[in-house]
Amino acid sequence: MIPSGLSLGSFEITPDIILKFVRCKTGTSPPSPGPDGIPQSFLEQFISQLLLPLTELFKYLRHLGHMPSQWKTANITPVFKKGLSSKVSNYTSISLTSIFCKLFKRLIQGKILTYLSDNNLISPHQHGFLTKHSTCCQLLETVNDCSIALRNKHVVDDVYFDFAKAFDTVSRVKLISKLQTSSLWHRWNFAVDYH
Repeated sequence: MIPSGLSLGSFEITPDIILKFVRCKTGTSPPSPGPDGIPQSFLEQFISQLLLPLTELFKYLRHLGHMPSQWKTANITPVFKKGLSSKVSNYTSISLTSIFCKLFKRLIQGKILTYLSDNNLISPHQHGFLTKHSTCCQLLETVNDCSIALRNKHVVDDVYFDFAKAFDTVSRVKLISKLQTSSLWHRWNFAVDYH
C-alpha cells in the first residue's frame, strides 16, 4: 500500500542525466537500430552535439505525456530459443525500436525504480529487472533460506510458477485501462502512451 503523501511527481531531465544513461551499457552487444536506422554507435559518437537537443526533446515529451507515434513502430526480429530451428514456436520475437525511444524509456524507468526504492515500495526479495539482482541471486537466496530452515528442523514448502508465456498473451488495451483506473496512475504527473 502506498502512503497517501507519496507522489512520483515530475522529474528533472538534464544533460548530465542523459549522458549517464547513454554511457550505461545495457547488454554485451550493441543494440540493433530500429526503423529509423540510427545505431547506438551514432548516439555515442555524436553525444556532445546531441545532448542539448535531446534534453529539450525529452523535457517536451515528458510535458506532453506521450511518445511520438514514430517511436511506437518497431522492427520485429525472430530470435531462436531452443529445439528445432524449423519450428516457428521455437523462436521469440524482439522489437527493435528507435535508439532515442530506448534512451527515453531508460530515463523514465530509472526514475520509477529510484522512486520505488527510495520509498521502500520494492520488496528486498524482488530479483527481476533490478541492477545487481538476477535469477542466480534469487536461487542462492532460496537455497540459503531452505538450508537454514532445514538445519533448524522447520518444514519447508516451495511453490514455483512458470510465467514463460505470460507476457505474450497480455492484452495491452486491458492493461492500460486497468492502470488508468489505479490510484498510482493519477499520482504521477506524467504518463507514457503505449497504445
